Amino acid sequence: MLRYILYFNDEVKDIMNKFKKTSFVMVLLLLFALLVMVGLSTSFAADRNITNATDGGISGAVNSSLANDKIILSDGIYSGNNNKDIIINKNLTITGSNKANTVIDLSGGSKLFTINSSVSLILANLTIKNAQIGNNSYLISNNGYLTLQNVNIINNEIENDAGYVIYTDNHLTVIDSTFTNNSGIAGGAIYVSAGNNSTTNVDIVNSTFTNNNATTNGGAVYVGAATSGLSNVNIIDSTFTGNNATGGGSVYIRPIGISNVNITRSNFINNKAVYGGSIAINNYENGTPNVNIIDSTFTNNNAADNGAAIDVGSSANGTTSAYIVNSTFENNTVGYNGGGIVITNSANGTTSAYIANSTFTGNNAGMGGGVSVLNMGSAYIANSTFTGNNVGMGGGVSVLNMGSAYIVNSTFESNTATTSGGAIFVSTSANGTPSIYTVNSTFVNNTATNNGGGIYVTTINGSDGILDSSFVNNTATNGGAIYLTTGADGSVSVDIVNSTFESNTATTSGGAIYVYSWIRTHDSVGIFDSSFVNNTATTSGGAIYVTTNSNSSVSVDIVNSTFESNTATTSGGAIYLTAGADGSVSVDIVNSTFESNTATTSGGAIYVTTNYRCNFTIDVLSSSFINNSAANGKAIYVTSGPDSNVSVVVNYNVFLNQSTGAIFKNGASSVVVDADYNYWGFNGVPTGMTNVVVNSYYVLGITNMSDLGANYTVGDLLNFNYTVYLNGTSDSTNASNLPSLNSIFYNDLLYGYFSLNAPGIIQVPVQTIAGDVFNFTNANGTVIGNFTLTGTIYPGSVDNITVPEIIIVNNTSVDLVISIPTSVGGLAGQTFNVTINGQTQTVAFTNGTGTFVGYQYGNLGLNSLNITLSDNPNYNNSSAINNVFFKEETNINASVNDTVYGENAIIVINATSNGRSIADGTYTVILNGVEYNVTFTNGIGQVILSGLNAGEYNYTIIFNSTDKYIESETNITINVIKANVNIGVNLPSNATYGGNSTISGNLTTNGSLLEGTYNITVTINGVEYNVTVIDGVWSLTIPNTNVGIANIDIFFPENNNYNNATIANSYTVNPKNLGTKITITSTRNGNKITYKITLKDNQGNILTNQNLTLTIAGKTVTLRTNSQGIAQYTFTATKAGKYYANAAYNGLNTENIIYGSSSAKSNSISITKTNIKVYHVAKSAKTVKYHGKRYRVYYKTYYIKNYGILTGSKLFQKSLKGFTLSKISKTSNIKTNYNKTKKILKTSVKNLAHAKIAKIKIKFYKRIA
Repeated sequence: MLRYILYFNDEVKDIMNKFKKTSFVMVLLLLFALLVMVGLSTSFAADRNITNATDGGISGAVNSSLANDKIILSDGIYSGNNNKDIIINKNLTITGSNKANTVIDLSGGSKLFTINSSVSLILANLTIKNAQIGNNSYLISNNGYLTLQNVNIINNEIENDAGYVIYTDNHLTVIDSTFTNNSGIAGGAIYVSAGNNSTTNVDIVNSTFTNNNATTNGGAVYVGAATSGLSNVNIIDSTFTGNNATGGGSVYIRPIGISNVNITRSNFINNKAVYGGSIAINNYENGTPNVNIIDSTFTNNNAADNGAAIDVGSSANGTTSAYIVNSTFENNTVGYNGGGIVITNSANGTTSAYIANSTFTGNNAGMGGGVSVLNMGSAYIANSTFTGNNVGMGGGVSVLNMGSAYIVNSTFESNTATTSGGAIFVSTSANGTPSIYTVNSTFVNNTATNNGGGIYVTTINGSDGILDSSFVNNTATNGGAIYLTTGADGSVSVDIVNSTFESNTATTSGGAIYVYSWIRTHDSVGIFDSSFVNNTATTSGGAIYVTTNSNSSVSVDIVNSTFESNTATTSGGAIYLTAGADGSVSVDIVNSTFESNTATTSGGAIYVTTNYRCNFTIDVLSSSFINNSAANGKAIYVTSGPDSNVSVVVNYNVFLNQSTGAIFKNGASSVVVDADYNYWGFNGVPTGMTNVVVNSYYVLGITNMSDLGANYTVGDLLNFNYTVYLNGTSDSTNASNLPSLNSIFYNDLLYGYFSLNAPGIIQVPVQTIAGDVFNFTNANGTVIGNFTLTGTIYPGSVDNITVPEIIIVNNTSVDLVISIPTSVGGLAGQTFNVTINGQTQTVAFTNGTGTFVGYQYGNLGLNSLNITLSDNPNYNNSSAINNVFFKEETNINASVNDTVYGENAIIVINATSNGRSIADGTYTVILNGVEYNVTFTNGIGQVILSGLNAGEYNYTIIFNSTDKYIESETNITINVIKANVNIGVNLPSNATYGGNSTISGNLTTNGSLLEGTYNITVTINGVEYNVTVIDGVWSLTIPNTNVGIANIDIFFPENNNYNNATIANSYTVNPKNLGTKITITSTRNGNKITYKITLKDNQGNILTNQNLTLTIAGKTVTLRTNSQGIAQYTFTATKAGKYYANAAYNGLNTENIIYGSSSAKSNSISITKTNIKVYHVAKSAKTVKYHGKRYRVYYKTYYIKNYGILTGSKLFQKSLKGFTLSKISKTSNIKTNYNKTKKILKTSVKNLAHAKIAKIKIKFYKRIA
């Protein structure tokens, strides 16, 4: 508002000066009109068009513009003092028409714009380049509202490692812009800061940052905030490539106050830093950065130390949080920690990262190929994938010192560690307590050269949990899936719940899990509701290996878990348990199943051993051992070292197919094995129980519940009761502790599985009218019940006889599969005479299915079958009519030629049936779910597809079933190759420097204009222009800035459907011919004539530093124009006469412009001769008395003037006869000579210039009395 007040006051002052005599009313009217004008000036913004030759440049345009004006720059290069160091104190827009052609070139200068608070500057369609930014200076400083739209910021750099390219502490918006090869002390392109009690908002959209560099942090962008400041930054759809800094190769975030940063759908490629190859997040003391990274990619980034892509950290008392969602980290490399992300923390700081729905692939690191969590940092990782990462330790994730990680619904596949932890590595230093919890995650094909193919845990103190996770085909030396160890004097607990371990391999021990307690430590491992299948150890512990060092202890709880088909080459097909000297091991195995595990030597399921002076207890309760094998101890092997205290309790278990050598105790061992209260798979005790005594065991009994003398119909169900009790008694006490699984056999056929730990009922069908004998045996053939029916048995009935659709294979006959209810025949099966439409044969039915072989059918299509079942004593005759389709087998194959994009793909389908072409007609063909009605002739049909983009298409083709032909399917691959593009170009024929040239052309494919919108790159003498092509037509207008050959290269980049195309050509830019004009003016000052010569071209542009000749009165001088195109010369005339001058310019040939010659004549100035006259005499007189005498004293002053123009001299002579000369006063240009004898005074006036005055005053007297 102040601007308008000043403007108003100035205008009022002008009006008042001009119209002093205007009435008061008129003044008021004018003031009112002026107020209206001023008001309008704030409402209607004006467009101001300038060129790079406009006086005052951009600076002058800014200074003379009103608020909200738009300054439009014509194409050209804007440089020099008038185009830099500009203060923006009003809302303005400065725009070019084409950013490639409208260039603000600082040419080594520093400041461009300083934007004052509360004002807005919009920069659009410009290139700003070549600034040399001095100490703590800047290219653009924004304290207001700055918008960059479609702007190139390139090749700006700092000097002496201090300064900024763009500094903002208010509102900044960047859209569709590029920042290339810039450097700054921090934030190579943009530095964001929020002052105390202020908020800074920055939005960066669809912009590109390439090869920017910061001497400290933030190769492209730096985000900070003062103690009470708040900075909000959004980066959307942008790309950061090849940027470099110490911290944060592209982006560095570190506030003292609060910084909220959102990065969405952006790409970070080939960036580099010491830490945080792309992004580094940290804070100063008490600072709070909050960062969200969504839908972004990080590829080929590099950090020398930590965080190849992202470094998330916190300083003292600071709080850092990062949310990374739906993002990809690929082929990044770091020297130490975090091939993708590192999360760390310093004293009293808090750092947390949430990583979800993200992928980490092919990254390389010392530790943590995907994510590394250090110190007290914490990470929550959900729904993410870690694949093919390569590290020293922790192929996917590493957790060190007091870090913690929670991993949910994630996948670790084919990661490799050259030492330990193929997928996850957890470690700590002294007093460190890391923790890691893995939930519902998958570990597949991970490898560690040393230990822990999936997970490696080595800590002093810590707790870890694995829940609902699976480990498949992981490999290591020890612990194919998991390796757990404890540092000296430490304590670690791990719980594994509802997880699966399958086909993992240890080349030494612990095919799935290896647990090792080091010196004076304690490991606690809980395994609940988990399964171990097909795991392998080359030596011991096919699934699990547990051991201790001296003076250490391990406790293991295994509950509700399954061990199946695990293998150890030597001992412990499923589990190997041992203790070191003076060690202690406690193992509880409850409600678990061991089936088909194998050890070559000892302990098919479990191997127990100790060193000397050990305490070892193992309780195996309520578990099942089925078909395990070893040379010694098919289920369990027990031995111990000297002076050890070992307790083995094996109670309430079931052993199936372990009828010999189930438990083996080394005879030299002092171990006592309690093997009572088990069920051994039959009503007895296995043989070969070496050094093991069994006193009490459970047996199985069966009694009938149905009336065996009653009458029944074949197929009726009989009920039998089964119970479990101790041998020699009817006592079922504690039978509920037995596992629930046992197999029951009826007449040598497995009937079902039944619970052992409670009474139950078995239902068996009546089989024949002759009456049944029911023999029940258990798995190893022992009879546990025998019952016979004595009542009358009546034949049963057969209902629901069906025949499915029939497929004919090149035959006149077919085998018909007949289905009846499965209850018919029950377990034993039945035979019937079957008649179908008069054809009869005997058919045996098992489990409800029988086959009528060689049925002679009539015609293809729908047939009515009259089916009769007869001649079975156990069932009444039955019949049914089935309407069944008889169809021939159909085979189809398809072919298609390679198709060029834009053409139709013609798929040729050949359909045959039993070696013959299908009948001519129209059939339904389905391509990838889309139905087509296709006409086949001689077995050949066609499907025409249009509108396919270039690429490879895999189609499933289905020949739909008819009443005579079955469905047939085939696959075909269609290759739609990219089309070629031809570039047409029209070149300018008369290009002249300083003008514009239009290059136009077209894109065609297959003779037609290319429809749609595309971009091509037109490179002219190394300068690239991005040109939009619409429906095949394009045009580019550029300024002609250099004379000579313009080499033009046009490039159409390949896309999904078209190959790239190039064309090269050239045209000539001719020098510009400009005429010149001399303007000469002359002014006279006395006899001095000053000539002012102005030299311009015929376009009105001044010509500086040019030589001119000026001829005056036969004299020629050479002059040179100054920076305003002006030359001046002053001539001194020595003679009277008329004077004029001739100015001449001989022209100039420059590289780009040819300036013509010109001349001009000045106006004539007259110089008159010298004319010196006395033009005035001042007289006075008085009478004086002197020594008694009287005198008359006279005073005369003579004024002498040169009335001519030429400077001259003149002699005057005065006689003073009769008088006495007393005194002479005169000016300096007068000389006097007085002859006292003759009384003659001679006065000479010397060099008196035009209109100048000389003066002489004389005093003389005579005596009068």
